[in-house]
Amino acid sequence: MFNTLITYPLYNALIFLFAFVRDMGVAIILLTIVVKLIFLRQSVKAEKSRLELQKLQPELNKIKDKYKDDKDKQAQAMMALYKEKNINPFGSCLPTLIQMPFLIGLFIVFRQGVESGLPLYDFVKNLLGTTPISSISLGFIDLTKIPNTGWLLIFPILATVLQYFQMKMMMSKNSSKDAASSQMNMMSYLMPGLTLWFTLSLPAGLSIYWISTTLFAIVQQIFIDKYEIKHHPELKPKN
Repeated sequence: MFNTLITYPLYNALIFLFAFVRDMGVAIILLTIVVKLIFLRQSVKAEKSRLELQKLQPELNKIKDKYKDDKDKQAQAMMALYKEKNINPFGSCLPTLIQMPFLIGLFIVFRQGVESGLPLYDFVKNLLGTTPISSISLGFIDLTKIPNTGWLLIFPILATVLQYFQMKMMMSKNSSKDAASSQMNMMSYLMPGLTLWFTLSLPAGLSIYWISTTLFAIVQQIFIDKYEIKHHPELKPKN
């Protein structure tokens, strides 16, 4: 079921792009952009939700102080505030949740090898013609190899640095010193650590996908924040 809904369509989209550019690395980058554009609306909503939560932080802190000895009442009051302001506290998690099936699908594609003969749709077969499917990018990078030795280490390192930068961007917009801020600070180190572990364990093609996704997310976050704050000045964080 997962293969039918995610892996095979993802594989066919990848090979469709490969048929045009004749380079698997470039095809992965283009596929990342396509996926991000498809879910751009959800990403905008998620970023707006994050900005709204940030603006709501002073009121949340008051609730935490008021009910610091009663966690049940604290949770009820916080949920009531979210409902009053029409904010989904989990809305900012949506892009990450959306990304996971695609990451798993790509992992299956590269684990089995892009040349292994996963089912191709007829129109993709016709477009590809007699062109051999190759997992080699730029003539020398085998995207099915695990990038844990030699110069291939540049991919996990770059993915980790970009993930750290993205987390720090989010941290810089929150001057709060409460527990949530402390958790966010911890995540700014945990997420890059997990990124390093994942990219050292998975095929190089996944590293390129991760790098492309994070780069797109950074640029997207910059533009969405500027747009939302310009059109909704009340979302601008107060220092």
